[in-house]
Amino acid sequence: MRLLRYTLRRLLLLIPVLLAALFVTFFLTRILPGNPLQRVISPYTSEERRAEMMREALSGSALLRAVSVLPARPGNG
Repeated sequence: MRLLRYTLRRLLLLIPVLLAALFVTFFLTRILPGNPLQRVISPYTSEERRAEMMREALSGSALLRAVSVLPARPGNG
């Protein structure tokens, strides 16, 4: 009984911890100067490649490609 109570308590405490981590990472990406792509791109990347990466990121195709492996409806594997 004590182990069950301990486990449930830990699981309930996990929820606010995960939410706090989510909010901190979300707001840090919004507060930092520049955009996330500029922070990830190597300083040695050519200007042409940098512009290409920026166009790709802004077009939405990078996001679509990242989530295109997900099923359209849950359960359709």
